[in-house]
Amino acid sequence: MDEMTKMAMIADNGTGEDYIVLSHCWGTPTKEEKKRFCTTRENYEHRWQGFSYGDLPKTFRDAVQTTREFQKQYLWIDSLCIIQEDKDDWRNEARKMENFFASAYCTIAASSACGWGDGFLKPDPDSQYIGFQVRLVPATSTKRWIKEPLARELGFYKNECCPAELSILPPRTRIGSVGRECDMRTSHAIYGLVQRIGRVLSAEARYGIVRCFLSSLLLWRRSDDQKPIDYGDRTVPSWSWMAYSGGIDFISDVKQRLMIPEFAELDFADDSEALAVKIRRFENCRIDQDRKQFTVFARSRSGPTREVGSLWFDVTDRIDFRHCVIVGMVKDTQETYYILVVQEEASGGGYERLGVGKVEAR
Repeated sequence: MDEMTKMAMIADNGTGEDYIVLSHCWGTPTKEEKKRFCTTRENYEHRWQGFSYGDLPKTFRDAVQTTREFQKQYLWIDSLCIIQEDKDDWRNEARKMENFFASAYCTIAASSACGWGDGFLKPDPDSQYIGFQVRLVPATSTKRWIKEPLARELGFYKNECCPAELSILPPRTRIGSVGRECDMRTSHAIYGLVQRIGRVLSAEARYGIVRCFLSSLLLWRRSDDQKPIDYGDRTVPSWSWMAYSGGIDFISDVKQRLMIPEFAELDFADDSEALAVKIRRFENCRIDQDRKQFTVFARSRSGPTREVGSLWFDVTDRIDFRHCVIVGMVKDTQETYYILVVQEEASGGGYERLGVGKVEAR
């Protein structure tokens, strides 16, 4: 086998050498593709002995080429460096994932590739070129690596099937529309990321929610009709956006200052899965449905009934309009309360989230 196409999985030797990480979309690989491209118990020993560049899907080959352009020898890809469908290995390696990304020389965000076979290096003379910014961080974690010889070639990259970029990921937080390919792999990665954000901000973080942004991050709504995620023996509280797969966005306007009223009584509870809140009741109002959104109507002080707010429920067949929790308020020409819609649990031990909304103060 040609030396330039031969690679192997190796254990981190602790020398702290630079490495690159690939962040990519798995897409919907078939069982045959997973067996062929992923590291499993069946091919684990073979990975250590060596395998061919040509055995990899296009996105992985592009990552190898990019690693060579940076003149680095080590590349970390989750599906290759973690034994797939091995719960023990996954649990052990997933705990380290935060450090894998944080300590990398750089991260390739291959967002333009919607699956393993797409690739992200697509030369085009009419393309818009994207530059790199490199952030150096000492590598300190224990990792498995894919090692490959170096080659020199200059590539330029174009956005293709998804809004995307090939870039170095900076340590920053963005509140806005979020697309999630949220299965067990992603949940571990998100957990590590949120915990790191919490440490940087010196704030407690639980289930994707950082305490210093508690109100804003509780005001998520689902942007599609994906089902709740089955975490097996783990549970995720209903107030966390990690409870559902698919995309989410937030109903609070980042251009407006979301204040927490003194009477809101909102915080993390001693129970790690609970919030300490004050439950309130809807009174003298009704709702009408318009597709996924519900409109709230109430009688005004002058007499006629008018529109006063909007609600979005997490699951369309679970609609209950009796109780809510105020999590924030915006003062403009009219005070508007941002709320969670809740209902009492069947066990009577507390309340669970049903949706989110905003209503005018009366």
